[in-house]
Amino acid sequence: MDFQIIIKISLIIFSVTCFTVSWLFFDSLRLRFEIKTFLKLLGFLLLGIGFGSELVKSSIVEIIPLLIWLRMLGLYFLLAAFALDPHSKLQIGMIFGIIALIFTRDHLSLMILSLLISLLVTHLSYLTKHKDLIPFGTGFVLISIAEFFRSIEKIDTGQFNLASAFMYLFASVALMLWLWSYLTIRFNLPAGRHGLKQSRT
Repeated sequence: MDFQIIIKISLIIFSVTCFTVSWLFFDSLRLRFEIKTFLKLLGFLLLGIGFGSELVKSSIVEIIPLLIWLRMLGLYFLLAAFALDPHSKLQIGMIFGIIALIFTRDHLSLMILSLLISLLVTHLSYLTKHKDLIPFGTGFVLISIAEFFRSIEKIDTGQFNLASAFMYLFASVALMLWLWSYLTIRFNLPAGRHGLKQSRT
């Protein structure tokens, strides 16, 4: 199968996943407005636009630096949201995020920001004992690996593009598992009654 087909499929699934998760935070905002939830909504919305736009063949959209910056901004919004969580003790992560934006570029910046988000999410999962956050953190570890492959894809475009595509697919699965843990509670599904009592978003 052509590598480009797999890459396009992975981008479609990942961008749809980002838009779906952004809907989750929009749904949460309707119940109660919080800055951290609003930042998460913006973050996933920008990620969905940034990744989905790669599928559009347009001279306007094919401004790669613009798409990279959309993703970086989306990731930084997510980083800020988790750093601002009342339970978080790693607000310094925002400073590391700024340093990453200043001293790194393109996919390397995205890799570092994704790792920082995963660190903050894992930290919150440990402090609050919310195991439902583990798939979320895992998703961003996979995103960081995908971005690492994309940062070195010029070495062997086919091999590393394919590896990054599969990482995005696995990240989508991890995020959808986390989303399901929320939906079971939000809509009072059976798994929610016998599982987690409260899902952190």
